[in-house]
Amino acid sequence: MRNAATCLALLLGLSAASSFAEGPRDLWFFAESPYMDDAAQLGIMTNVVARAARSGYTGLAFISGRDNFGNWSEVACRNNGTEEFVSRHVGLDALWRMEPGRLARFKALKRCCDAARIDFIPLVWSVGYDSPGLDDPNRVACWPSPDVPYVAKGGRAVFAGEPVAYDAHALDNPCAGPTNRVGRWVTTVSFAVKPMRRYRVSAEVRTDNLLCAPRINQGVGFHAGGTAEDGSYRTYVCRYVRMEPTQDWTPVDLDFHSESATNISLQVIAAWNEGGRFEVRNLVVEEAPVEYVVRRAGTPFVVRDAETGATYAEGRDYAAVPCLDRISFCRPKHPLELRLLPGSAIREGAKLKVSAYEPRVTFGVQYSSCLSNPELYAYLRRSAEALEREFGLRKWFLSLDEFRVGCRCELCERNGKSYAEMYAEAVTKMRAIIKAVRPDAEIFMWSDMVDPDHNGKKNYYHCRKTFEGALAGIPADIVMVPWWGKKAEQSVKTFSARGHEVIGGGYYDLKTLDKVKENVDTWLRALKQTPKSRGILYTTWTNGRDGGNYTFLEDFARLVRENW
Repeated sequence: MRNAATCLALLLGLSAASSFAEGPRDLWFFAESPYMDDAAQLGIMTNVVARAARSGYTGLAFISGRDNFGNWSEVACRNNGTEEFVSRHVGLDALWRMEPGRLARFKALKRCCDAARIDFIPLVWSVGYDSPGLDDPNRVACWPSPDVPYVAKGGRAVFAGEPVAYDAHALDNPCAGPTNRVGRWVTTVSFAVKPMRRYRVSAEVRTDNLLCAPRINQGVGFHAGGTAEDGSYRTYVCRYVRMEPTQDWTPVDLDFHSESATNISLQVIAAWNEGGRFEVRNLVVEEAPVEYVVRRAGTPFVVRDAETGATYAEGRDYAAVPCLDRISFCRPKHPLELRLLPGSAIREGAKLKVSAYEPRVTFGVQYSSCLSNPELYAYLRRSAEALEREFGLRKWFLSLDEFRVGCRCELCERNGKSYAEMYAEAVTKMRAIIKAVRPDAEIFMWSDMVDPDHNGKKNYYHCRKTFEGALAGIPADIVMVPWWGKKAEQSVKTFSARGHEVIGGGYYDLKTLDKVKENVDTWLRALKQTPKSRGILYTTWTNGRDGGNYTFLEDFARLVRENW
């Protein structure tokens, strides 16, 4: 409460913000990580709000949870007499799972925004990063792992994968880093795989004066790719391991799904490397067992006899198999074993085929949600009701970017729809859910997955079906927020032609004022094409307790005001 009062006192001493009588209707600033973990972070954000108010900003758009990144930290919490977990990751999507102290700090931040006449705009429902999975992990997009080999042994059924043939010493030689080159492939190891199986690659890496540009994906990267059934080259996994410039032998591993491939090439790179060297040793490639079983509609778990084809019954022949309990890339490996029950028809030594559905991941950290699961929309309705009850939002920002992992559960396969159709239907349902609790709500969304000049295309990461044509199914009253500056003019033109208003996603953590001015010029040149343009967003993705990089917060607003 004191932070909100302090913010109000600061604001009362300010001159009235610019009216922007002929300027943008919406001038927002973004916060990537104001997670409200403690009072100090709340204080940092209230100060940023005060700065923004002085510069005439009208909205704070922010991420309130960590999606699926980082280490989990959970505690039990009693809500309405029911004990359930709460996570320091969970955002305003799932208020019933949020620790009470964090929720109180978010409410204090909203009071500060209200006093500053700045809209409080949390990004919600990030199906591309599976934020709904923090409430129930079995909402995750998953792929089948069919006929994984198991064998009955000593009262249990255990994984019995076959060895993978490859040159185990292919990476044993030191790899000198390139000079002033970007992302050079260093070496390649090829091996045969079975279609629709999970594989694990592990190794040890050591660096020596490895000079990497300060980028998110700096360090040593592992890239696995191959030829898909349609003849195109597909990336099956790409994961970068953050390394110190000089670091002793460090174990790394990554899992990937073979999809339709029968041969995979594993390549090792130094990401954005500017010098130095690194070494890789003790490479191991192996088929992975079933580990994380998704249990929901459309994800049957089946155990069959490999020789007779007989199907065994859960609860009669083997003990119940638990469902996925959480989504986290850092969780320990836990191979599934089946406990055989007394009187089981599974005989000792029997060869089995276990078929399950497991989460699909990209970059080693990103999961998506299943858009066909009816439980997803029940969750969204509960979320909308809670958000309206606790915050009374006027503006809702759908965080629908970068949907990189498609789902291949039976629900998604049976509906016969493209991802474009499923995605547009999901957005339409989200709009209806919001309007049901707040009829006058304004709805905004990241636009990349419906933009034909951005990510709305074929062969997008781990999505077998196309996103082409998704825009045709999006309600025209949803305001689009494009964020790829190089395509700004074309994106604005495309959305305006369909009747959508547009807010430009500018800035993106530039280093100098000249670069910021160039960025503002790019977006304003695009936005001036149409009266459908209503504003611009100071978009910072720099992680930190202050929510982002606000070095140019005032300069950005001034440049917009002078040149709108």
